[in-house]
Amino acid sequence: MGNPFEIIEAKLSSIEIYLQKLKPVELPPLKEDERFLDTKQVAELYGVSSVSIWQWEKANILKSYRIGNLKRFKYSELLESPKLIQRRK
Repeated sequence: MGNPFEIIEAKLSSIEIYLQKLKPVELPPLKEDERFLDTKQVAELYGVSSVSIWQWEKANILKSYRIGNLKRFKYSELLESPKLIQRRK
């Protein structure tokens, strides 16, 4: 066996060559209404607290999606929801 550093260098060189051959995948740009917002962003959009957003989700007024451990809201669906959600007084 040769010098371990030379072996590592040779393997890194072969990995670099392989990576250079890979073509990057170009994703189509997301439209503004196809993005997802977190609870805080939705609360800011509606001008209410995060607790209100949680309550509206629980009452099926807003629909959320699980992305891994994260809860997100689809922006296009938020735009379609009623513009004025009446708060109970």
